[in-house]
Amino acid sequence: MTTTKLKNKTRLPVLLLCAVALSIVALVGHPLIPKKRLLITTSANDYDIASTNLSDGSLAGKWVGNNKRQFTCLYPENFDDPNYYCSWNRRFGWQPEGVDLSKFHTINIKIDYTGSAAKLRLFARNYNSAYSKRDDFNSTKYNAVFLPVTELKNEISLSLNEFAVTEWWLLFYKIPRQLAMPELNNVVTLGVDFSYPMTPGLHQVTVEKIELVGDWISQKMWYLSILSLWLFGIFTYQLNQLRLARKQLSEDSELIFTLNKDNKHLQEETSKFRRLSTVDPLTQTYNRFGIDQVVNALIAAKTHLSMPGEIPLFCLILLDIDYFKKVNDNYGHDVGDTVLQWISNNIQEELRSFDYLGRWGGEEFLVVLPRTEMYIAFDFAEVLRKKLASTSIKLESASLQVTASFGVTSCWDGDFATAFKRVDEALYQAKNSGRNRTVIAQERAEAVSS
Repeated sequence: MTTTKLKNKTRLPVLLLCAVALSIVALVGHPLIPKKRLLITTSANDYDIASTNLSDGSLAGKWVGNNKRQFTCLYPENFDDPNYYCSWNRRFGWQPEGVDLSKFHTINIKIDYTGSAAKLRLFARNYNSAYSKRDDFNSTKYNAVFLPVTELKNEISLSLNEFAVTEWWLLFYKIPRQLAMPELNNVVTLGVDFSYPMTPGLHQVTVEKIELVGDWISQKMWYLSILSLWLFGIFTYQLNQLRLARKQLSEDSELIFTLNKDNKHLQEETSKFRRLSTVDPLTQTYNRFGIDQVVNALIAAKTHLSMPGEIPLFCLILLDIDYFKKVNDNYGHDVGDTVLQWISNNIQEELRSFDYLGRWGGEEFLVVLPRTEMYIAFDFAEVLRKKLASTSIKLESASLQVTASFGVTSCWDGDFATAFKRVDEALYQAKNSGRNRTVIAQERAEAVSS
């Protein structure tokens, strides 16, 4: 394993622990993220009072001095008007496009109230083209939440989920059930007013603070993001593992291909050297070692052979070129090599597919004839002898006549050394008997001449 792989394997648990630790910190750290805030009570130019006309024609609602966040609402004694209203409004422009307050989750309120009312009402009017008309401000959905005055002594925090749509508005505009839920995604007006029935007297309200609070990213989205990062990390890791596996597979395949190629080359080289170790390079026949391998294989297979009748395990023909030294002396060793090749080619042309030929040494050749009777071996030797004697070698400036002497024997028991000794003696007899003849190495063998 390489150093890089070891480093990667060591680094992975550390990275995993770091990722787990960061995830835990992120899970518990969401409340520590700074909040998104929208302060409503900032500009005085967008405030107004909407109120009913009293009996004397004056308005019920009035500003207190120049402070546009402080107003009074008068409800005279014996004034019984179910349509009475008096409200402080923070308008975001009477346009179909308001502000999206649904992105916030909390509203912080600080209101100072003096009067006899038991509760105030915080409302938000939402424009929706499905039910709102531009020429009818009251057609904007009236979302409201009641504020008991006993809780207004201190700043209070409300959830936007506390807003509800007033029943009178739903009934008046005949809003279907599917559209009856609160909506704060397009608020055109946010304000404070009183609910009916009103209590007589003067009511003074100071809107000190209205602030919306939300998350830049919701807790749900925060956790979903963490989960998504983990899934992305796992996917990326698996994708990288797949890439590394494919790379490793490619490298392994290339290595296997190289090894197979090298192995094939080695096999070819081995076969080449094995062949060179058993083949005579000049005549391309077996050398002495090769013949030994052939004979040993024939002897080893003896126990597996079914030998009907009296058939030897193999017969040997040993031949020696007559007066070969004179050829080398008179014509040179190049011609001598040509003679050896010519002899080898002529013998191989007559061999059967299962016969073997080897250069035993110098100008001697040994023929191994498996499962062959003696008379066949003798006839074969005679065929070879006569063929050589009747054919001349064509040289550049002359023709050369070459003959050979032959010894023949059989081997029944697989004793190659003894059989070779006999065939060598038979060849010696053929040489001493005048050459160019075949002698059978048997007890009553006779020399046969052409």
